[in-house]
Amino acid sequence: MVNRPEWAQKSPAMQAYYDHDWGFAQHDEQKLFEMLCLECFQSGLSWALVWQKRLALLEAYQGFDPAKVAQS
Repeated sequence: MVNRPEWAQKSPAMQAYYDHDWGFAQHDEQKLFEMLCLECFQSGLSWALVWQKRLALLEAYQGFDPAKVAQS
């Protein structure tokens, strides 16, 4: 059983985020770009809301591919 903090128990999405993303070192440039983009949207919003909108942002940011975003 995973011992999650209270915020990570509020939804299946937050549980998955905590279990697979939170606190893990990231070295993949595309994943780092994704997290940077999402963090920019977080300003003034809850992280849970931003994470919930992640799939829409994934489409809007062309799969969080920095080269594609730079060309648009």
